[in-house]
Amino acid sequence: MKNALTGVNGVVEIETNPSDNSCVFKAPADLNVEKTLNEIAEAGNKHIQGWELSGK
Repeated sequence: MKNALTGVNGVVEIETNPSDNSCVFKAPADLNVEKTLNEIAEAGNKHIQGWELSGK
């Protein structure tokens, strides 16, 4: 997942946690997160199961 997100323009501070299979990152406000994650999943990363937006 981290490798896939590294290629997305503007995505920074990517942190993965193998113990719970989570990933947290910062992205520009205008990034369509749903579209981006769907494209990553369709490209072969089938581990994306759910996501939520955080204002942190």
